[in-house]
Amino acid sequence: MDRNSTKSGDRIKQNWESRTNLDTEWLLSIFEGMPIPINVFDLEGNIIAANEALIEFAGVSSFDDLKGFNIFNDPNMSAEMKERLHSGENIRYQSEIDFQLVREFDLYPTERTDIAYVETGMTILESPLTGKKIGYLVQLVDISEQKRLETELKQSQKEFKEISREFERILDTIPGIVFYKDRNGNFIRVNEYLAKAHDMSKDELEGKSTFDLYPESRAEAYLKDDLEVIESGEPKTNVVEPWTTKDETKWINTSKIPLRDDDGKIVGVVGISIDITERKRMEDELKDRERQVRKVLESVPAGIVIVEAKTKRIVEANSKACEITGFDEDELEGALCNRYLCPAEKDECPILDLDQEVDNSERTCLTKDGSRVPILKTVKKITLGKNEYLLESFVDISQQKGIEKALRASEKRYRTLIDVLPAGVAIADSDEKFEMVNQPMSELLGYDSEKLIGRSLLEFVDPAYHSKIFAETKKRENGVDSSYEIQIINVDGEKRDIHLTATPHFNDSGEVAGSIGIFYDITERKESQRELRETAYQLQERIKEMEALYAMADLSNETDIPMSEALQSAAQITKDAFQYPNITCVRVLFEGQEYATSNFEETEWKLEQDIWCEGERIGNLQVYYLESRPASDRGPFLSEEVDLIASIAIQIGEYIELRRTQQRREEQHRELELYASLLRHDLKNDLGAILGNLDILKMILRDADEETRKTISSAEAVCERMNSLLTALSRPAETIETNLYRLIDRIAGQTTEEEPQLTINITADADAEGARIPASRLLPMVFENLFRNSLDFIEEDPVIAVKLSNESGMVEALVSDNGPGVADEVRDSLFERGSSTRGGGMGLYLSKQILEGLDGSIELVDASLHEGATFRVMLPTR
Repeated sequence: MDRNSTKSGDRIKQNWESRTNLDTEWLLSIFEGMPIPINVFDLEGNIIAANEALIEFAGVSSFDDLKGFNIFNDPNMSAEMKERLHSGENIRYQSEIDFQLVREFDLYPTERTDIAYVETGMTILESPLTGKKIGYLVQLVDISEQKRLETELKQSQKEFKEISREFERILDTIPGIVFYKDRNGNFIRVNEYLAKAHDMSKDELEGKSTFDLYPESRAEAYLKDDLEVIESGEPKTNVVEPWTTKDETKWINTSKIPLRDDDGKIVGVVGISIDITERKRMEDELKDRERQVRKVLESVPAGIVIVEAKTKRIVEANSKACEITGFDEDELEGALCNRYLCPAEKDECPILDLDQEVDNSERTCLTKDGSRVPILKTVKKITLGKNEYLLESFVDISQQKGIEKALRASEKRYRTLIDVLPAGVAIADSDEKFEMVNQPMSELLGYDSEKLIGRSLLEFVDPAYHSKIFAETKKRENGVDSSYEIQIINVDGEKRDIHLTATPHFNDSGEVAGSIGIFYDITERKESQRELRETAYQLQERIKEMEALYAMADLSNETDIPMSEALQSAAQITKDAFQYPNITCVRVLFEGQEYATSNFEETEWKLEQDIWCEGERIGNLQVYYLESRPASDRGPFLSEEVDLIASIAIQIGEYIELRRTQQRREEQHRELELYASLLRHDLKNDLGAILGNLDILKMILRDADEETRKTISSAEAVCERMNSLLTALSRPAETIETNLYRLIDRIAGQTTEEEPQLTINITADADAEGARIPASRLLPMVFENLFRNSLDFIEEDPVIAVKLSNESGMVEALVSDNGPGVADEVRDSLFERGSSTRGGGMGLYLSKQILEGLDGSIELVDASLHEGATFRVMLPTR
């Protein structure tokens, strides 16, 4: 016992000795009438006295059954307490008394076999005459009920934690946003979905403001919505609004309710947002955590108060009563109990005036600060001397009451949040029977919530999905979450497509007791997806048809392949373009020949189109299906396929017409070549004769005047140019070089061989080095002319640079020299007939004509950009 308890005991003893109206009978009356078990032991530990409460507590019939009991032999008392008692110390402690041990050690013949929890007070008894120790006074306060309340309190706390945990698991299962915000728009709590969307952890996101995450205009809109809910105290549901994360902007459906503290004061908002982006285009977690309720206050011992019945005044109160009420002991003694402890009105005392029994009843107790504390109270009437008293004992249960209130408030908030979710939520046992459903789930099935409890989910599921549910529920036994799709049948018999996300539901022992399911109605989304797939399929078919037409257009440019190969390719292109290419075969009939795909076979499912060329029917295009297919617009074929085969037949006809035209041109070309060959032969003979005559004339007229010699030289030059032209035109077609790089390289080699003092450097980009140009017998004359022009104007160390590049289907050749450049006076007329840097020339004029005949060009590049003269030659690639 502590010093306060010792002081209290001394005061009680002094009071008893000083009150002349109390004698031994009075003391015995108190001893016998006390509702707390009291016994007295001598110094050796042998019991010498016990009150009725102790006899009843010990489970014996009379004090005689206790004789022989020695406290120091009791195994329920620790060695430490025995030592402290031996040493003469007053002690108080809490412990348990195991009556089974009392039986085993045969301490006394008790009928009890249970375990009692007590608060024990042991006081040293001294002789009032000699002051010597004469024994021990032991008081027991049975706190078993308090321990029971503590156990129930812990169980309530555990159940609340389980509710919170289940609530969090439900919110974790929801694929949407959950947040708690204060009045300033700061996030107090968020779920994992929202945190991940902002690439943060929940701890990082909590404490941030909407202004930290979203554009100012959007954040202000969010805050405005929050304040409307806070100020009105009314929920705001189904608000459709944009939601922007760092990666994308989505559309969400948001519902908000006021966030209240335990006193009901609105301190912020709770929001739930479901991603409805998929639903707007064609629709898709809620997670939240509740703060732990405040911890339960530690249990307290029972308060003991003695009240005089006649005056209703308090005569004694122990330290625990003072601790519970907040009053000092001096303040309580002599005070009216209904003004300090009991809230009953005057003359309405439950025991003395209303004749009620108070035995472990829930009551309230007044405290010093005017508040009321809920207590578990027991009151018994006792007689002390000639006076009647009330002996009151009570335990503070305010902690338990507070938790019950918080549990009710939390459960109400939990139910409110679940019911505003835009998805069905249900908890089912291991047999799929509903234990809880929210309002959206009731609406989904078409039944009231109460009528669904106890019914099986399988009653509302299309039987085709029962095996699927059994297989998925099996996963829950192993603690595994899963998501899958089923079909339910509502009260109207309508089938609805459902996306179900399920997670294990655990009982108090941590064992899987069933499932928690989130049910999303995706009927409209599934229908939209089916329509989208059909549209995509039709689009793909149209793309195949376009690709076939493009392939036929490309085939039309392939005029140098055999006709049979082209028609075979046309058959394959047509096959691949049809809706079912694997069972399609095609045949082209032309000039008594057929060109068919490798799987060709005539069947009853046929589509054909005639091929026309130059006004006459020349063939037939046939398409067969090797297997039956559902009837479409025309037999098993689509109307688009009918149009497609008609277009391909037209393209085949145009291709054949092109090839025939090409064939006629080639025949005309051969005739022209034969005629030109004869003409070149005759002209060469005539030119040879003229040149021979000119040589004879120069010998005869060796001493002729200057004018005559110039005339003869001019005639020779004309003959030489004609001879060169005929030589070029005489080159066989198969020897014409179409690689521009190799063509220029050959001409450069010939030129530098004739003119050793000349240097020609050729460079080419990777794409230009292999570029091919149209075949031309005259094209070499262009570069021969450019090289010889440069050589004529450069006096020393002539250098020519040629750079080739390929871009956008044209090959460019820049020909530059280190000469004096082109005079300004001849620039504008440089490519005209008869124009020359020296006057009277035809070279550049002819070069321009040759290049334009090949769809090319030539131009003089601005002299300020390069040293000397630079010409740009452009030729198309093939």
